[in-house]
Amino acid sequence: MNGEAEATFNRGVLQARAGAVDDALQAFAAAAQARPAWAAPWEARGQLLFARGDVEGAAGAFEAAIARAPASVDAHANLALCRQRMRQWSRAVAPF
Repeated sequence: MNGEAEATFNRGVLQARAGAVDDALQAFAAAAQARPAWAAPWEARGQLLFARGDVEGAAGAFEAAIARAPASVDAHANLALCRQRMRQWSRAVAPF
């Protein structure tokens, strides 16, 4: 485990809870860079981007999470929600 990446990720979680979304997004990006194979920062970025209405950005983040953790049910489900919002119906249901 990379302690720096985890600390940065945790800071992002706290920032997101406090409503500092831009700071949280930066923290998650830094955590992903510090630990490239870790899916959690990508999933967290996707959730924040989706909540702010950046559905395409969120989809990209969830795709990055899936590339790192193909068995992540959350990442697949969230990506399907993004694709539903983008009216990509066949792509939304494909993993299921």
